[in-house]
Amino acid sequence: MDMNLQKYLAFVITVEYGSFTKAAEMLKYSQPGISRMIGDLERDWGVSLLERGRSGVRLTSDGLKLLPLAQNVCRECRRLQAQVCSQASSASAPSQA
Repeated sequence: MDMNLQKYLAFVITVEYGSFTKAAEMLKYSQPGISRMIGDLERDWGVSLLERGRSGVRLTSDGLKLLPLAQNVCRECRRLQAQVCSQASSASAPSQA
């Protein structure tokens, strides 16, 4: 998966679970790795996506606006991967005469 897509997924899953640690467990990354990916997005986009606190994370106003777009990118990527797998399966299936 493209590195930017991994960052988008890290953002989406972190919000879904409300925690860098839980997102890291779900995505099989380290907690600092998840935090770094989201920090990279924040730097790249010039916004703050999440408020970090002892009780977890919360979306900022910018994060609230950008989350649906990141979710859509992740959803479309999954659709693309499913279509590619489907095409590959039908291309490799023996034809019946």
